[in-house]
Amino acid sequence: MYPGRPASYVFLALAKSPFFATMATGQPVLDQIRNVEWVVEDIDGGGIIDASRVTLTFSDDGRLTGHASCNRYFANWTAENGRLSIGQAMSSKMACAEALMFQEHRFLSILPQIEHYTLTSQGALVLETKDGRSLKAFPSG
Repeated sequence: MYPGRPASYVFLALAKSPFFATMATGQPVLDQIRNVEWVVEDIDGGGIIDASRVTLTFSDDGRLTGHASCNRYFANWTAENGRLSIGQAMSSKMACAEALMFQEHRFLSILPQIEHYTLTSQGALVLETKDGRSLKAFPSG
């Protein structure tokens, strides 16, 4: 790979790089997702209903708030060692069209199972569960 350099040297050089540190701790990514309204464009590969609004805002105080399609919701969140934990969401109880209620249920049921978060090179926030389900969102605006 690198002529004249042992593999351990290459690994040590990578381990000390800022990119590797970001991947290992997730802190710079966390700083980029807090206090931004994220608009969800995909719920587990199924998209979302046109003209509906599903959002996420991770506040510094550990609260997650937003719109879930029909209703507003809130939950607690924490991040540690590159892992994200979201508590069970509480929401208002307005009734909407059946399709919107189903979308809202899908969104709210995936939230407490989220464990991983990443930012893509296109600026998307991707939240993933242990079993591979995901949410994909972009900053509003």
